[in-house]
Amino acid sequence: SNFGDALHYFSKGIAFLGDEGWLIDNQLCIKLHESAVSVSFALGETDCVFSYAEKMVVNAMFEDTLEVQQIVLRSMNQIGKNKEVISRGTEILRRLNFEVAVSPSREMIQVALKSTHSKTSKYTLDHIMDLCEKAADRSSQIIMKILNALVVSSYLLGSPILPLVACTMIDYSLDHGIYSESAIAWKTFGAFTIIIDGDYAAAQKVAKIANAITTKHQNMNKSKLLHVQNGADVTLYVPSIDNWIAPPRAIAIKLLEHHHGAIKSGQLDIAMYSLRQSLRYKLLGGESLSLILSSAEDRLKLIAKHSMHHAKHAVLDNVLLGELTGKSWDYFSVFNDSSISNINDLLIGANSPSDNVLLHTIHLYNMMIAFWRGNYEAAEESSSNALKVQPAARFPSLYLICHIFFRGLLSFQQYRENGGVGRDPRLVEGEKMMNVMEKWTLLCKDLFENKWLLLKAEYFASINEHDEAERSYIKSINASRDHGNIHELGLGYELLGKYYSSLGSAIYSTHCFEQAHLFYTQWGATALAEKILRDNPSLDMSEKKIRPNM
Repeated sequence: SNFGDALHYFSKGIAFLGDEGWLIDNQLCIKLHESAVSVSFALGETDCVFSYAEKMVVNAMFEDTLEVQQIVLRSMNQIGKNKEVISRGTEILRRLNFEVAVSPSREMIQVALKSTHSKTSKYTLDHIMDLCEKAADRSSQIIMKILNALVVSSYLLGSPILPLVACTMIDYSLDHGIYSESAIAWKTFGAFTIIIDGDYAAAQKVAKIANAITTKHQNMNKSKLLHVQNGADVTLYVPSIDNWIAPPRAIAIKLLEHHHGAIKSGQLDIAMYSLRQSLRYKLLGGESLSLILSSAEDRLKLIAKHSMHHAKHAVLDNVLLGELTGKSWDYFSVFNDSSISNINDLLIGANSPSDNVLLHTIHLYNMMIAFWRGNYEAAEESSSNALKVQPAARFPSLYLICHIFFRGLLSFQQYRENGGVGRDPRLVEGEKMMNVMEKWTLLCKDLFENKWLLLKAEYFASINEHDEAERSYIKSINASRDHGNIHELGLGYELLGKYYSSLGSAIYSTHCFEQAHLFYTQWGATALAEKILRDNPSLDMSEKKIRPNM
């Protein structure tokens, strides 16, 4: 190929000059090494990238190495060396006089968010669009790419520097021009504005800006999709405001598109990451389980072939899928490691050395598995364990949304099952989760309304406000149906059935359990449907009728 020929000639020139070349013609050596690094990156030859880059870092002035430094960081992104990206990237920023604390406190994060919000509030959307067309110098663009690589790796590692880097990236782009890479910082900033500050109006404005930046650059580049080559686009749909404004199944489609793009460009780590995330968004977003099941085993094996790290995350989805459908296989055989044969083995491995993101994810999946089994005590314990894993427990992600929802349900269920009285801590915790979900509903009714209403129903059931409880259950069921959330439609009917059963209303509870069985079956959650029958042996499922409203 042309790239291959170019690398051949650059390497010959570098060899001809030797180490003495740096003393004879420093600028020529810089140009040759810079070109060799760029071509090696295009070819996916990461070893060559690192080799030529390090020679340049040793022999050239720091300011002259920034071009290759950003390529090194992006290469590390691609092969999953995220700790190295953060270590190297923050040192580069320090030498460029950027201050990014490696262990920021919550107060420091709040100050950074407030400062950036103050700065961004002075810009109109039209002004920001004009900045997208601002012709910035090459050095500014390089710094943006360095910041971009840090945003990606700090999310993937669950690093607390993520909001600080996002704020730094936004502040810098407002002064030097807004590139396509800026969108990831705006979306991350918007998500932390929700999680840390609870400023939902500001978050909506930021989401609008981020999407406008993406659209503007797409139009400027005359392309339908952002290129995956910069290693960032795949993450735009993960740590960002999109989780609060876009349906998980729509995000899953985007992730799968990025997977195919990353495969074509040879970025296997990004490809495997986007593939396992697309499965997760489908699974937790209520996609047909039979469709997911049809390709789950092959996809897990493909991920394990290229990345054991990503396979450790992807296997959790397969375990949960098996729990829901009742159809399982030996998921852990993909590791070819006798020390990893179940989730508990994964948990032990994640604890030593500490992998906060994996550790947090394992606890959340243990919570969901126990919840669907009806073991609320174990689910509550796993939820509490997940909260202890900071900062991952506070990251703006799909996991946070799921955790808030299930923790609220668990708190109310455990309050009633354990004879809670008055302002018991479980009731207070459940009410707290309900209030968070209510605020999120203001951002996107389609995503959160049915969840909030179901939590509201559980709250009223817990304080014996029976009329309000019944109305809220029914409203939640109708909202789930309206928004196409079949998994939560089944759950709504199941919890309403339990509520009627606790009141001794056998006719109504029977109808609800029949509907729960029906919708769990339609979702593909055969194991949940069978559990409904085991728990309610008197059910007659020979005739199933759907009643839209009760």
